[in-house]
Amino acid sequence: MKINLKQLAVTICLGFAAINANGQSTSADNVYGATKFLGWGLTSGDLLFKVSNATMMTLKNSTGNFGIGTTTPARRFVVSNAGTIGVEINPFALYSQITSYDRATSTYSPLVLQDPAGGNVGVGNITPGYKLSVQTPVTNDGIQVKQTGTGAAGLHLDNVSLNGHNWGIFSNGSSNFEGAGNFSIYDYGVGGSGVNQTRFLISGTTGNVGIGTGIVQPTAKLTVNGKVLVGDQSLSGFVGINTVGQYLLYVQQGILTEKVKVAVATTSNWADYVFDKNYKVRSINELDSYIKANKHLPGIPSALEVVENGIDVATMDAKLLEKIEELSLYIIELNKKIEQLEKK
Repeated sequence: MKINLKQLAVTICLGFAAINANGQSTSADNVYGATKFLGWGLTSGDLLFKVSNATMMTLKNSTGNFGIGTTTPARRFVVSNAGTIGVEINPFALYSQITSYDRATSTYSPLVLQDPAGGNVGVGNITPGYKLSVQTPVTNDGIQVKQTGTGAAGLHLDNVSLNGHNWGIFSNGSSNFEGAGNFSIYDYGVGGSGVNQTRFLISGTTGNVGIGTGIVQPTAKLTVNGKVLVGDQSLSGFVGINTVGQYLLYVQQGILTEKVKVAVATTSNWADYVFDKNYKVRSINELDSYIKANKHLPGIPSALEVVENGIDVATMDAKLLEKIEELSLYIIELNKKIEQLEKK
């Protein structure tokens, strides 16, 4: 249906006053030449609403665009402040665009919504305490980021201050390094490919968690590629953890467990070599002299060394077994001498 704007103006105006050929009121209380009227432009055919001889609203005959505070609305609905700064709403096929427009500089900017307290935006919250606050009483309700392609649905946290990093939190798709269905935390501040930039990964298949594993799928419920500290890193014994020692797990105050299994690399790391026929055991007199001089058994670290360096459980167990086996050889030799004495 086609609407003639001139006829529409005449019809509306007749409801409250007579109009002249220009669409202006000619009634006694609003005579021709007065500054308040509803009419149309003879040349443009635009529908106009004027107050104090200033056009307050314009419906463009050529485009159908409607403007408040402007006579040249460039979008379907424009609200303008003194014809310069304003808001424009422009419908597209699948969405509507809301933008702020500065006509003086011909620039568009995102629409800024703010509360009177200073720039916070609330969704379902009339007193937002942050730049964006979403409040809802509905279970599992909140903010959704939906990806319809093969990439990741992501949330980006950018810190542009000195030494700041830009981070990404992703639900990954098939085209991502991390693989479809996996959750990851990504550090854009690290150079190289996604292999190094993926700081944290949760497998969508197994639920396994990887820290420092890059894009490699974690093989255990918790897989950590690097050193792990449990405790206060500022305490004595933990200082320099990243530069001293090759151990991967540091635990303060001990570990409580029902079972500990220590792996031994080769048979040479265990003490059965004591019973080899070529193994030389110190004589009792040599052992006595060593103990008097060093105040500890041969091959066993001193108390001071243990305090400074700790002990390797597997190595210490092997050393203690070595001493037990040497003691067994002493006992066997001593028993032979006793038997010889008894025969005499």
